[in-house]
Amino acid sequence: LYYESGKLQAEIPYKAGQREGIGKYYYESGRLWGSITYKADTAVSGVCADGRVFTSAEVTNWNNGHGVSCND
Repeated sequence: LYYESGKLQAEIPYKAGQREGIGKYYYESGRLWGSITYKADTAVSGVCADGRVFTSAEVTNWNNGHGVSCND
């Protein structure tokens, strides 16, 4: 995925058409925002670039299309 500016927004691995593995997400500046681990197209864990691990509620929010705040 890319921002409208053309800069990389995310690198997400796919297997058989589903997200699988560790997806990396970036700020538009190019700095790493965080990473999400996917299994069978569902987020199972996440970590912000500063090392803060997502709570189970944040993982649920991510899977439901809501944002997670990583303040680093």
